[in-house]
Amino acid sequence: TGENGKDFDLDKALALSAALSLPAWLEKGENFSVTGGVGFSGGGETAIGVTGIVRIQGGVSGFVGGAVSTDGEEWAGKAGVRVGW
Repeated sequence: TGENGKDFDLDKALALSAALSLPAWLEKGENFSVTGGVGFSGGGETAIGVTGIVRIQGGVSGFVGGAVSTDGEEWAGKAGVRVGW
């Protein structure tokens, strides 16, 4: 068991990870995009994820994303910067 009696739910963690890893990009001429989707695990868990990207300047963009389990008990997030040339 985990801290304070919490058990680690691998299936839920896998679904959250899959929902966070959805591909997201900016096409030429775009300054913002949003990608959304669903992640699944073999143990029957499901999570919903979304990622937003914004062009900062030229080949520099930033992104944020999040996912939540369908029961609302667990969530995960990400943020970062991409530089292309």
